[in-house]
Amino acid sequence: MSCEFKINNGIFKKCLFCIVLPIFSISISALSYISEKEKRESFSEILYKVEVLQQNGLYEEAEHLLREFEKFEINGLSLPEKITLYFQKGYVVWILGNPSKALEYFKKMRTSAILAVDFENRDLSEKIMKIINLYSSGKELRSKGFYLESITMFQKAIEISRSIQRIEFEMKCLRQMSINYLENSNLVDYLRCNELSLKIAREIHYIKDEGYCLNNIGLYYFKTGNYSKAMNYYEDSLKIAKRLHNLKAESESSTNIGIVYKTIGDYDKSLSYYFKALEIDKFLGEFEYVSIDLSNIGTVYRKKWLETNSRKDLYEAFSILKECYSIISLGNKDSVKARVVGNLGTISFDLKEYSKAVEYYQKGIESAKRLNDKEAISLLTKNIGSSLFRMGKDEDALIYLQKAIDLAVEINAGYILWEALLETADIQKKKGSFEGALKNYQEAIDTIEKSRSTIENEDLKTSFLRSNRRLEVYHNAIDLLYRLNKIKPAAHHLEIAFQYMERAKARGFLDSLEIGRVSVAQKSNPEVEAQAGKIQSRLARLSRELLYEPESSERRAVIEKEIQIQEDEYEELRRNIRSHDPIYSGLRFPEIMTLRDLRKKIMDAETVVFTYALGKEGAFGLAISREKETFFRLPSTEVLRDLVAGHLKTISDREHPVTGSGNNLYQTLLAPGLDRPYRRIIIVPDDVLHYLPFETLGPSGVSSWIGIEADVSYSPSLSSLAELIKRADRRKSSVMDLLAVAAPGGEESGARARLTFSEKEVDDISHLYPPEKCLVLKGKNATEKVLKTVRFEDYRMIHFAAHGLIDEQKPVRSAIVLSADPDSDEDGYFQAREIYNLRLNAEIVALSACRSAAGRLIRGEGIEGLNRSFLFAGSSAVLMSLWPVDDEATGHLMRRFYLHLREGDSVAAALRRAKMEMIGSADFSHPYYWGGFVVSGSADRRLYRKTRWWPLAAIGSAVLLAAGLWFAKVRGGTRRLRSVGRRIS
Repeated sequence: MSCEFKINNGIFKKCLFCIVLPIFSISISALSYISEKEKRESFSEILYKVEVLQQNGLYEEAEHLLREFEKFEINGLSLPEKITLYFQKGYVVWILGNPSKALEYFKKMRTSAILAVDFENRDLSEKIMKIINLYSSGKELRSKGFYLESITMFQKAIEISRSIQRIEFEMKCLRQMSINYLENSNLVDYLRCNELSLKIAREIHYIKDEGYCLNNIGLYYFKTGNYSKAMNYYEDSLKIAKRLHNLKAESESSTNIGIVYKTIGDYDKSLSYYFKALEIDKFLGEFEYVSIDLSNIGTVYRKKWLETNSRKDLYEAFSILKECYSIISLGNKDSVKARVVGNLGTISFDLKEYSKAVEYYQKGIESAKRLNDKEAISLLTKNIGSSLFRMGKDEDALIYLQKAIDLAVEINAGYILWEALLETADIQKKKGSFEGALKNYQEAIDTIEKSRSTIENEDLKTSFLRSNRRLEVYHNAIDLLYRLNKIKPAAHHLEIAFQYMERAKARGFLDSLEIGRVSVAQKSNPEVEAQAGKIQSRLARLSRELLYEPESSERRAVIEKEIQIQEDEYEELRRNIRSHDPIYSGLRFPEIMTLRDLRKKIMDAETVVFTYALGKEGAFGLAISREKETFFRLPSTEVLRDLVAGHLKTISDREHPVTGSGNNLYQTLLAPGLDRPYRRIIIVPDDVLHYLPFETLGPSGVSSWIGIEADVSYSPSLSSLAELIKRADRRKSSVMDLLAVAAPGGEESGARARLTFSEKEVDDISHLYPPEKCLVLKGKNATEKVLKTVRFEDYRMIHFAAHGLIDEQKPVRSAIVLSADPDSDEDGYFQAREIYNLRLNAEIVALSACRSAAGRLIRGEGIEGLNRSFLFAGSSAVLMSLWPVDDEATGHLMRRFYLHLREGDSVAAALRRAKMEMIGSADFSHPYYWGGFVVSGSADRRLYRKTRWWPLAAIGSAVLLAAGLWFAKVRGGTRRLRSVGRRIS
């Protein structure tokens, strides 16, 4: 039976398309076993299956089905059937990206239509042929740099596509036309074309083009400085490429993700994606892209060198870029040459070979100009300006930098703009043009802040701000404001300096507090919780295996790699939740505090705040009280590092007599702002000062330590402290007083030594509170499995007496080591990653563990470790240690601390009084025993009302302390005290 087909009339009704693919069971390969006659008779069925395949986005399968059918003689088909067959073949191969083959089929369709006197399909085929010819002409013109002419060709093709209502042809023309807009730096039209193309690709279920469009849209957001959106689009594109085994697309998406990570400052992740792209491109034999990959890898090693100051990274970068340059064709690879030559220039710049750098940059500009690549021209022009500045040619440098600024503004290249503004401001400051310099610093900071505001992940925000000289802008501006204030003291100079100090500190942590607040308040998604639970279970299993020492180093490497994969999967899950959940996308992050807000929300007449900024050009302190501000210069950062290191060596070694190092640091860091005694001192440290216990500083020896004269507390920034106070003010009342956990450790738990006094420590603390208001977990009950059944939000105070495991490379792996539980699936490590997921209602978390304040020091952010995870999860303050502590002495300190809390002291006051009593003892007076414990966060809150009967309890506790000290003396005095350090890792 012969059928008449009219392509225009859409003989296949839409009701057929809703039938899902599995309705037919005849496999494609089985067609070869059907007779020729049966195939001709089943032509309508073949077409039906093709339509269903297309509706499900399976265009490759549709093309295969038609190709199998076409192997047989088609002379027996009627002309209308041939018209339909040729249309379907042309349509499918067009979608699959073969326009020349598609053109052949539409020519055959036209011939058949003429023979059939079918004017409608003749006209249709001619219009489609015209679309394809215009499309091909558009691509050819674009390759020659005739972008406007190319756009005209594509626009005509799109008009015809719309006139015949064939969106499939419009889709590819839109995407190809968008590249012209990109080359002309018309990003608005570039985005518009790709969004329209993406909509069509999804409508016709062609995910290959969907992936291309997602990648292109990601590029738009990257170029406009919205790095989180760029990352989301690139990752979605990469998933599609992997699903389709599209290696070329996988390489491109991997490269683009690597660029985002490089720009943000996560260099290790950037390298992992670049090396993956390099592996693919070598496999495909795409040597032009291999050179691009090598260039990208070289630039990452160069940026790593800027952070680590490791010459190994620098020479690795140089050797890779030289290799890259050697394989570039001297022909028409200007797009690659411009960037590779520019990167070689940057390495020469780093080596202080400025004249050679300028030569490379000039060569790069020549290549970029041939392509009218404004982005490359702007970047290389900026680099020439920077080189001339280093050569002392300030006026010439300003000319080049201004050209770079103008071009960067034109193409909206923020990442070039802020650096050009920074260099311009530095030159103006050098020349004494302070007001102009300040204006340019402010514009550079505004540009950085604009890009930073688009990043959704707080970890990436942290990487972004600390990398690529961005913090240098803030520090150089602070240096300028100090000079301006010396010339003409003015309130607005101090206000701006304070703002820049705050903006340069703990921004990732500040934003995380709002995310933490929402996470705690939001109901859990069971599906997401289950997925996260599976990842956590796999991580626990792997950690257990790693804990019990694998048989071989090869197996250990496999486990560590698998742990990294699972951690990446967990981070991706967390990122996806936040990027797609409207609650997170609608977050309004906390504002940076002003001086007026500081005095209104945090300070009273008895409080002084010290905030510090340690930069390359200079280091500064700003002391703020209710009455005044004192802005003072410090020694260089390098000198401060030496001073702090020397002081720490003195106070953290009990065998070492206390020297005057604390007096020197007191005069440097505190004396300029202490015009009178204050009851409370809040410290906002920077750089190496994060390791310094300011309590151990004083004007004239042991008797004047600040730690016994004022309540000292710390905060990553004053803006984050304000958020912690705000969160505490709206906290609901806790139903329980104390959760105390004692995990003595020992060989069975993988810890180094057993903590002899940890269980006594929690027993003594818990006796200060009503039994029904306490939960004590110790020994075999202090396991991870048991702990995870506890309702943490019920407790006002949480205390851990256990080993601490600190991972400075991977802070999320830092952990509290709990008691071993061979029958449990848990690994016994209560990791920072898991703590982040808690819902806390605690006023204080005490980490009576070794170096619990330690972690990775991140420029501009502070120390990332266990303490941050507890603050994120909801605690108001965290008590922690800066160095390995003595087990027995810590028990005495903690008992005194909790006693004073119960008496009605604030957290900071209770710690101060406990330290005073340790200092007054014969055996624990050395700062080694007490100086390492500091409190971070909102530490001025009273957990209990002042009571009259507590002095009696205090006397009793003092007697116990005296008895403990006497017992220690009997065993041989201070030198013979049983000293069990808590695990350092």
